[in-house]
Amino acid sequence: MPKTTSKRLSERRSEYLLTDLLQAQGWDVRCPPKGDVVFQSEYSISPDLAHALSHASKSGKGRGIPESILVDAASFSPLAVIEAKGSASDIEIAIREAQDYADALFDAGWNPLAIGLAGTSDEEFCLQVSKRTLSREWKPVTYEGYPIGWIPTRTDLERIITPNGPTDIRPTVPPLEVLASRADEINRLLREARIKDERNKQ
Repeated sequence: MPKTTSKRLSERRSEYLLTDLLQAQGWDVRCPPKGDVVFQSEYSISPDLAHALSHASKSGKGRGIPESILVDAASFSPLAVIEAKGSASDIEIAIREAQDYADALFDAGWNPLAIGLAGTSDEEFCLQVSKRTLSREWKPVTYEGYPIGWIPTRTDLERIITPNGPTDIRPTVPPLEVLASRADEINRLLREARIKDERNKQ
């Protein structure tokens, strides 16, 4: 299989993983105004977003637009920029490119978080979330001082997205309907987290 084809297949699998992670946190992956997510092929429905992204940094080798943007469905204001890569080893590239795109949205007057996702399955992926501070530096969003590895819920995101908001959060529980529909998967993730949590080791 040609290298470019293999890379694109990995990126497509990463997109599937992203959709799953968003839904697990209660995000509606439909296009606004019914949902919360604008994907690459949909930016033209918001001229303001499309214009702002046209000024984004093209220093990377990406396609010039991020994987997706979480938005406020009513106003189309961007809440978080997400860039996804097919290989877990590319997490630093993913978060850096997400920050580059988010910087362009900052210049347009918004305050989105940057989210980098790298990997193709729920068994092997990395996820980083960062926030731009008042000093224009990007800092990781943390929980008890440790960088988080999950996509924030809407409640968490709205609490930290403001310039004066915290960068350390205590996660909220996803909506009950999400918990009910994903009970088996959540139980599995909790079991795995207990095994792999380095802070719980004696």
